[in-house]
Amino acid sequence: YVAPEYACAGILNDRSDVYSFGVLVMEMVSGRSPSSFSESPEEMSLVDWLKKLIEAQRYNDIGDPKLPDIPSSKSLKSVLLLALRCVDPDAQQRPKMGQIVHMLESTDRLHYHDKHKMTREASHSRH
Repeated sequence: YVAPEYACAGILNDRSDVYSFGVLVMEMVSGRSPSSFSESPEEMSLVDWLKKLIEAQRYNDIGDPKLPDIPSSKSLKSVLLLALRCVDPDAQQRPKMGQIVHMLESTDRLHYHDKHKMTREASHSRH
């Protein structure tokens, strides 16, 4: 959860918190702990592992199968891309928490719309 600027130079600020939030989101979505990647130096970190899967657009391979509600691919992609922005190595490129809240609210509306649409389509297909 430690931002690179803190690990390298001891600089701690609100952008460091954004980095930690991004790692937390990645952990929640994937069900994998950042510490599970630190067993050997050759292994990539949780952040690098997710970046690799996101670059390959393998969003559905990332989601934790134990999640109580499987998010739509659109919602999962939105949340993962937000998490990636939060862990940008350049602290100045990370969004501010207010922007993160706005993006998450937009994703929540998208998830609600997708869920409502699927329910409506399922009820029409039964008739």
